[in-house]
Amino acid sequence: MIGPPLPPDYWNCRAGQFNRSALRTRRLDRLAITDAHRGLASSSTLRVARWVVRRLDECLAEIYADDLIEDGLYSPRLWSRPTESAIERLEKEADSRRRDHYRFVSSRDLKKTPPRGGWKQRAESDLFRSKRCVALAELLRARMALDDYLWPKPTKGGLELALADKQARQAISRIVRKAKSDSVGTEIADLSVCGSIPPYSDVLAASSSPCSR
Repeated sequence: MIGPPLPPDYWNCRAGQFNRSALRTRRLDRLAITDAHRGLASSSTLRVARWVVRRLDECLAEIYADDLIEDGLYSPRLWSRPTESAIERLEKEADSRRRDHYRFVSSRDLKKTPPRGGWKQRAESDLFRSKRCVALAELLRARMALDDYLWPKPTKGGLELALADKQARQAISRIVRKAKSDSVGTEIADLSVCGSIPPYSDVLAASSSPCSR
């Protein structure tokens, strides 16, 4: 488990009302993703620079890292100044935990339903600890590649310099791809959940009927 599932934020199912500010944020995210793709090819904007920094912070917040902090593999101070040695420790831990998973865990164990509130135990298992170490190492590497360009304050000029650097440009490309992947997955989940709630249930039923074609 890397982070908790994201609920459909633009629809308050209990109150039956739109969350217009969340809708506006989602729209700005789409615009930023589009601008980021264009920026990699031609121009850069201040909005994209701010979006890249915000996306990195959001990805970090999604990772459960309490056990990694206790074991000395990660410290919140590393986010401000990541080091290659810290990234290598996380990558070695990921490899070690992955090997232990393949050695000691059977497919039957993975199919067991965790108890209520057992997400922490599952997150700290060898498989998911390995995944979290990999994800955190990738974030730290991206943060390190962009540190000289977008910190302490993101600027248009800094983004232009980042796009001219191979490693920084690759880091931005990975951030954009992950944002697009997360956006598609979240919107599909939103459609499945909120599609059963009026007025969307009526709209979807009408659009799928033969008379609408």
